[in-house]
Amino acid sequence: MRITIIGCGNGAFAAAADLTLRGHEITLYANESHRNNFDSIHDNVIKLINDNQVAEARIHKITCNTKAALEDAELIMPIIPANSHESIAIEIAPYLKDEDRIVLVPGSTGGALVFAKILSEYSNAKWLRIGEMHTLPYACRKESSDTVRILLNVKKIFFATFPAIYNE
Repeated sequence: MRITIIGCGNGAFAAAADLTLRGHEITLYANESHRNNFDSIHDNVIKLINDNQVAEARIHKITCNTKAALEDAELIMPIIPANSHESIAIEIAPYLKDEDRIVLVPGSTGGALVFAKILSEYSNAKWLRIGEMHTLPYACRKESSDTVRILLNVKKIFFATFPAIYNE
């Protein structure tokens, strides 16, 4: 699956590396104000430490260009703090396409409602599907600018969609 991850923190790096190693094509995106978080990633490789094993994940694309980040995405995953939901929704709204799928990680503070409200005002896309997880799938920390350690894989994650008809 072609997945665009929005974010440049611990969770975004862990998900980008983990999902790449699981065979997905990952685009990692953050806006220009966070470009310095990508500067130390050489050859698009993020090192992932999980269960004391080190793997190198070659991320398909790392970009600060919103249009380029979203153009081929089959799934969009903002892995950002809840206080960034509104600004990211406004930022990506012009580039969304009909029936795009967005999963907020985490979004348990009503993130899907925030996204739905903003996107209804700023996007022409129809039938957007917005989901949210109640937490990150990992407890993780960056150990350096290009290395992230997964300390714990979450065993149970609650998930919901907006509108709820897509919960199945």
